[in-house]
Amino acid sequence: MSTASLFLGLILSTPARADAPVPAPAAHVWVREDVPLKRWPDADTTVATLEAGTEVEVVVDDGELLRVRRGTDFGWIPAAVASREPVQVGEADQPGDAAQPGGADQPGDAAQPGGADQPGEAAPPAE
Repeated sequence: MSTASLFLGLILSTPARADAPVPAPAAHVWVREDVPLKRWPDADTTVATLEAGTEVEVVVDDGELLRVRRGTDFGWIPAAVASREPVQVGEADQPGDAAQPGGADQPGDAAQPGGADQPGEAAPPAE
């Protein structure tokens, strides 16, 4: 009898434990913004770019980073860009979402109040 046959017989004859934990279903999250899917948590190798609204399966959650799977691609993303609820594409890109009230993408949001991008206004002369 070969070693492999003996080993296989031993495994098949061992009863399953009744109190064995049942694996939890995979958690899924949605990406809030476009984010690179990194091959390794501490490297710059990008596997793919996940677009806002993409649903991914969480494989590992270490707090700050998530190891996720999308199709055949695996990689790491920051946990801060993940949402447990589906994300509407464009939701994060709405005017006024920048750090300052009114958003940096609003007309007149140049460095000075009123901004140089207002119709009829010229930029201040350089000194």
